[in-house]
Amino acid sequence: MADYKEKMKKNRFFRILVLAASLIAAVSIISLLLPLFSNLTETILKLRIMRISVAVIAGCSLAVAGVIFQMVFSNPLADPYLLGNSSGAAFGVAGLAILGISKSGVFHPLAAGFFSCLTAAAVLKIGRTRFGRNSLILTGVAVNFFLSAIVIFVVTLKRKEAYSILYFMMGDLGETRTKLILVCGIISATFIILAFLKSRTLNAISFGKSLSRQLGVQSEKESEKLLMIASVLTGSAVAVGGIIGFVGLMSPHIARKLFSSDARLLIPASMGIGAGILVFSDFAARSILYPVEIPVGVITAILGAPFFIWLYGKKQNNRV
Repeated sequence: MADYKEKMKKNRFFRILVLAASLIAAVSIISLLLPLFSNLTETILKLRIMRISVAVIAGCSLAVAGVIFQMVFSNPLADPYLLGNSSGAAFGVAGLAILGISKSGVFHPLAAGFFSCLTAAAVLKIGRTRFGRNSLILTGVAVNFFLSAIVIFVVTLKRKEAYSILYFMMGDLGETRTKLILVCGIISATFIILAFLKSRTLNAISFGKSLSRQLGVQSEKESEKLLMIASVLTGSAVAVGGIIGFVGLMSPHIARKLFSSDARLLIPASMGIGAGILVFSDFAARSILYPVEIPVGVITAILGAPFFIWLYGKKQNNRV
């Protein structure tokens, strides 16, 4: 009986994986080929392929990071930027602006990814002495406010770079550096695989500290490892696509509602939904006010803010 259940689980996993890949492919093809008030020249086709690649990398990374954060913290409102990653990334870009380093190089996205991970590591380090979900969240909020204040200060001093920094903070999928896209893609793929290999551990942690201990899982140490995996994924997404909100919040919930709360199924399902949301949002951002391009983060916020309010209301009703 146990072998039969395991076989059914594997079959369901492959079906979800195929469905997720099909969703990404379908949305990508529509975004690629649908006319956008212009002829589909070879140059435009290449640019769209790059944008879709960036959207898929960032969407999958943020979705898997969202799964990890929500399951580790047992909080449906948790998202990949909970540990101050977004402000850390913005701080890295603002720091380069102060140094006068041009945005044309690879330093800006790499600095964004590096400081995103560094901020998360610092928050985990601060909370390590008394590891607790609430203490980590509060530490992340405090660091977030602190770094945001520094970024605003830098924008005030460097008015010429203000637009570039603000646009980055609202999401920008217009990356055209193939090497950077490739590196971020490899990093994301590697850590997504690591996250999937820890699916059983993630399931155990989501049951709570006492039950996970009974299952032989060291909750605190494994939680820190998983949060660092999520932070690297978030840093990779930020490095290649800027700060894009709500994708990591929405994707796991939609996947959980449609498929399963088991991390082994939830991770591939969330990847497909996250990539699909971001590819669609990018298409909408380029199309709505053509030829003016809206930052993709504006579209995801329009979709995500009502979703967050509905989710919060549902959580409050469940407490009553």
